[in-house]
Amino acid sequence: MLPHEPSLTPASDEQRILNVIAAQQRLKEERALYPPLSARVAARMLGARLDRALIEGVDPSGSPRLAARAALLTSRCTRSELADGLDVALARAQRPPNRTRALPLHSSVLANAPLIRELAAMLRGPAPLYAAGIARLHRLLTDGTGPMYRSSDGRALERELREARTAVTC
Repeated sequence: MLPHEPSLTPASDEQRILNVIAAQQRLKEERALYPPLSARVAARMLGARLDRALIEGVDPSGSPRLAARAALLTSRCTRSELADGLDVALARAQRPPNRTRALPLHSSVLANAPLIRELAAMLRGPAPLYAAGIARLHRLLTDGTGPMYRSSDGRALERELREARTAVTC
């Protein structure tokens, strides 16, 4: 064997295969952290559909679009906007109803005020939160047919808020 030729032993072949697999895994993880521009645009344009996938438990690292959506949802800016949205919903519920715009149901929101405040504080806090839970909160605030806007007794809203709280932390 010449000195410049690599050895072709089974052990070295196995190591090369393991190195290739590890490199592919690192590349997948890097792509999940830094999705391309097209995926970031799609994350905004297809937000509701991607949120549904995240809520259902699809792994965001499996798709550049899902990774971009997860990154967008967990960003400090989006978390702050959602916390502000929860605060606004609570503040509006404390005022008399206005017929000119769709508002969350006052009694339902007021019945869940402590939980809403807790979630707003979590969103503003420094702890990392999971995208699936933040997607639930986003849907809760933006879906006019959801429990925040349709739950007259507050139980459906409470259930959704509790599920979101669980999903953001685990």
